Parts: sequence; C-alpha cells; structure tokens
Amino acid sequence: MKAEIIAAFPNLAKDPYFTITSPCTYEYNCIAWAAIKNDVFWWPDPRIPLIDGVEWPFNLPLNTSLDNFIQLYANLGYKICNTWRFEDRLQKIAIYINPQNSQVTHAARQDFDGIWTSKLGPSHDISHLNPYSLEGDEYGIVSTIMCRDNISFNIKGVKKFVEKA
Repeated sequence: MKAEIIAAFPNLAKDPYFTITSPCTYEYNCIAWAAIKNDVFWWPDPRIPLIDGVEWPFNLPLNTSLDNFIQLYANLGYKICNTWRFEDRLQKIAIYINPQNSQVTHAARQDFDGIWTSKLGPSHDISHLNPYSLEGDEYGIVSTIMCRDNISFNIKGVKKFVEKA
C-alpha cells in the first residue's frame, strides 16, 4: 500500500516521516480530519442531504471555493498565518487547491508532535513531515496555512523535527 501512495504522491518518497497511521475508512475525510474530527465526512456537495453521511457545517455555501473553506476553519477559530512550521501553542492546518481553477482539493493538519497528518480520501491516514509532501497532480498545491491558539501545543524539543525540512 505504501508504494501505491508514493505513486500518487511522489514527494513522500523523500519524506522520512511518511507513515501509514490508520486503516482505510469512509467514516471521515481530510476536511473533517484537519479539524480533528474522525466521525463525519465534510464536503460542500449540492446533493446534501441526499448523500448519506456527508455534511457541510455552519450553513456555508455548497461550493469548493478557497474562501468557503477558509470560512469553515475560521468558524472553528483558525486564522490565516504565515508559516507551516511548528510554533509553540499553535495548531495549524493547510488547505490545498487545484492551481488550474483554485478549487479546494484537500486539507492537512499539524499534529501535536509537529509532524503533519492527512486523510487520503477513502484511504488511510498518513503522517508526513510538512504539508508540501503532498503537492502534485492529486491535490495540487498548498494555498493557505491557518492556525489557532491551542495551549496543548506546548511540546519542548519539537523544533528539531520541523527544522529538518
């Protein structure tokens, strides 16, 4: 399975922290996973509520524009920030877009140890060193980094991990 993921995301071949961290599941997706939710599938599909298990919170518009996803995470306390690197007491997410049409394709989050985590569609959760490890044909590019205060993000010695990137 690791080889299949690397085929889809070639940058992971050089990522020393790339690890598969969960079995495959349809229970949640990357957008919810970035918000630390593993029991809901969030996507702005116009067919809601006809699709079982798919939700789109906060009565946001049913479109995949970057502004819509920025508002989603802003409703959860996130604001746009300048760096993906670990910062003490900040929890971060990355929003990916298709560079051809600027529509959102993926979201990832920085975990408590400074390493990033992603849910790959209906596939596995993975760990990766930084959000740029997933850039490419599948998810496009990292467009926006957002952060929110989180006092539980106070871990000594994490800088050694993220400064290697």
